Amino acid sequence: MLGAVLLLATGGDTFDLLTTHRGFTHSLVFVGLVGLGTLVATQQLAEVGGVLGIFQGLNGVLVGVAAAVGVLVHLMVDR
Repeated sequence: MLGAVLLLATGGDTFDLLTTHRGFTHSLVFVGLVGLGTLVATQQLAEVGGVLGIFQGLNGVLVGVAAAVGVLVHLMVDR
């Protein structure tokens, strides 16, 4: 909690000093990994069945694409 308050009080500058904000997580490789990871996760969830079966097939692919596009939009806006 104290850490969050400090980050808010410094406007995030402390976080940027401690890490590289635009590192690997701001690369096209990361976009691909997020999409692929989400696709694998949705397929695993679909195998559980029940209500999670909604992630089977094309729905899981769409969620993976949406996740990748979301990260890509973030990269475009975060310049």
